[in-house]
Amino acid sequence: TTGEANLFISHAHSCSWLKMVRAVDAFIELYGLDPSKTFLWIDIFCLRQASQLEEVGFIPQIEAQIKHVLLVLDPWDAPVCLTRAWCLFEIIQVICNVGEPADQRSSHGQLGRDRLVEGL
Repeated sequence: TTGEANLFISHAHSCSWLKMVRAVDAFIELYGLDPSKTFLWIDIFCLRQASQLEEVGFIPQIEAQIKHVLLVLDPWDAPVCLTRAWCLFEIIQVICNVGEPADQRSSHGQLGRDRLVEGL
């Protein structure tokens, strides 16, 4: 099945691909999304890696169109994505450009959020 992306995935490339996939699966299951109607936008597949500096300017428009961003925190107690400029840029663009409050859902529930805040 193909369709227009409706979930932007923000993750650090240096982290586990399997953990990223599991986080997406957990998010889809937890929030009752239909996997057959959930289409992911993952930068490594959607941006020309040789032209990242040229294409970084498209991130605000892409996120604004998709409107749903899943930030994969790996490892949860010291997320690498929060130390990477590219991921921070994606996060800032969501906050500044999507126009609606970020949907602060978590695939780990309240306990996971509390432990994440403590870990930061």
